[in-house]
Amino acid sequence: MAGRRGALASAIVLLFLIPIASSTIMAHQEAGGFDAEGNWSASVESDVHPNWWLYWSRDKDANKLDDRLEWLLEQPADVQQDWWRRAPAGSARVFVDYDHHPTDADVSALGELGVVVTFSFAYLDTVSATAPFEALLDPEGVRALPGVVMVEDLGLAEPNMHEAVPTMGVDQVWTDLGLDGTGSVIAVLDTGIRGDHEGLNDMDDDPFTCLDDPPDPLDPNPDPIPADCDPKIIAFFDAVFTDEEHDPAESYDSGTHGTHVAGIVAGTGGGQTDPSTGLRYIGAAPGAYLVNILSCCDGDIEDIMQGAQWAIDNKDSAGGHGIDILTSSLGEQQFETHVDNDGNSAWSRQMDMVVEAGIITTLSAGNEFGGATLAGCNTIDSPGDARLPVTVAALDKDLGLAIYSSRGYTSDLRVKPDVATIGSNIMAPDAATKDGYTSKSGTSMATPLMAGIAALMIQANPDMTTTEFKDIIGAHSIEREIALLDDPG
Repeated sequence: MAGRRGALASAIVLLFLIPIASSTIMAHQEAGGFDAEGNWSASVESDVHPNWWLYWSRDKDANKLDDRLEWLLEQPADVQQDWWRRAPAGSARVFVDYDHHPTDADVSALGELGVVVTFSFAYLDTVSATAPFEALLDPEGVRALPGVVMVEDLGLAEPNMHEAVPTMGVDQVWTDLGLDGTGSVIAVLDTGIRGDHEGLNDMDDDPFTCLDDPPDPLDPNPDPIPADCDPKIIAFFDAVFTDEEHDPAESYDSGTHGTHVAGIVAGTGGGQTDPSTGLRYIGAAPGAYLVNILSCCDGDIEDIMQGAQWAIDNKDSAGGHGIDILTSSLGEQQFETHVDNDGNSAWSRQMDMVVEAGIITTLSAGNEFGGATLAGCNTIDSPGDARLPVTVAALDKDLGLAIYSSRGYTSDLRVKPDVATIGSNIMAPDAATKDGYTSKSGTSMATPLMAGIAALMIQANPDMTTTEFKDIIGAHSIEREIALLDDPG
């Protein structure tokens, strides 16, 4: 065991010593189509997904209607209303995909069918909408409009959490190379981040950083302590409740998941310590800044995709620093058949666009292992099936693949996940308290660890590109055989 762990630690250290070569992001394809008024409109999507609708695995009957959407339209009303909770009875939440970037004329044409567009994506040829059932089922309805190539179900998301500072060699990077992620900015696309937790409220766990002299503890009326001048959270965008940026000092978590994730990636370890050792629960890149993109899970997938668009738009400006890395440990709630995940859903395509914008992106593989699909194969969650991000599986602390962690391939036979890191029994900030820590397991916990490793690598190699990061991780991770049938772990 010690030998395996030592080899893994050495491999992690090697990641920071790899010389960086030049590379380029793929150029956009010249493509497009005619809108509802017959005017040409260019596509904004890249050539990562050329004509994806012609072979999308979720439209097996090639009728431009997501197979899962067709199934849901046949379900009882209570199932539909639980799933499409933002839609009135008799309507569904959908993505409408075009062969061109949708125009005002396209939105008007949808409106004539009773379809209400709720968001237009800047980097996809897609709008999200609420649509009456009849407009979807009628072959002469939405699907017959000029340029419409697909109508997708717009479902719900959930954290990829199954129910420590990991032994991945990260501590050796801190001590041997002096790297802690300083200067890097990591966006957390999740349920939010509790900004007043002692492990996330500043960079040094010193509440008196901004004071020339600490207050006299014997003074019954000390001067008020000013707002901390070294905040860890430097920007806050709420994509669920307000669709607005807020003062990062107001950062909060609408659940508990995002705070835990944030602590794993960049927590300082402030607050309670390990009662048996006295050690602090420090994140992988404690010197990195955080950006809170609150996007789950009181709405639907539109919120998460809107949050991702905000990250692209603010790549160079968020919090006055920009965004280097985005990590997200969210996946689709499960109605889909896992063999249908081929990376072409709207959510997966959006996450590819985040990488195309130059943001290193780590996504969770999902926790959908099960014997029903080839002994755990083909269970990669969406958007973990996206092509360009690094998709992360979970290891137990003995470095075996966790029993819950989703396996590949994708349905179009690409290798996913890209890498695995420790994700079981991870201690990180507890959003229910200002100083406590709690243990959680899942690919949700493994994914931010990889994002933290990315921050350490950026500190060592500031010009590292998204392609180089993925190539280095693939080239210098330890390849292991995984038994599937008799020993799924």
